[in-house]
Amino acid sequence: MTIDDMGAEIELPLERPLFTPSMKPRITEQEILAGEGGIDTTRLFDQIVVDKERLRKAVRRALRQQPQITLRHLVEGEPLRQGLAELVAYLELAHADGMGQGPDALRAVVDESVEEPIQWLAMDHLESPVIREARLPRVIFTR
Repeated sequence: MTIDDMGAEIELPLERPLFTPSMKPRITEQEILAGEGGIDTTRLFDQIVVDKERLRKAVRRALRQQPQITLRHLVEGEPLRQGLAELVAYLELAHADGMGQGPDALRAVVDESVEEPIQWLAMDHLESPVIREARLPRVIFTR
């Protein structure tokens, strides 16, 4: 009888790696172009950019006629064009400008005791109009 190896194989748990990443796929231009249906790149260009200066001007225009206006009344007078992204931009203006930073800063107060629904018209996945609604604390812009 013969013995191939003389000794024991010892594996210590900390000597082996805990995670080994899988191989990265190599994608070449030829493989991308070879697909029958092609790649839909329109989603890459569907980024929404909200013009905050336009929103700031809308608030100032409304405040020329009255000493204060809620975000809800502002949106009713000038509907949201870009949906939720534009609503978030209004909230960002209320927060950043509400701190009184800069000479052009807007003043805003948030009344958390009152919840207001804000509605806007959007398109669903079938391109049908649908009304969306967000419920948030009352935001009041003041002079």
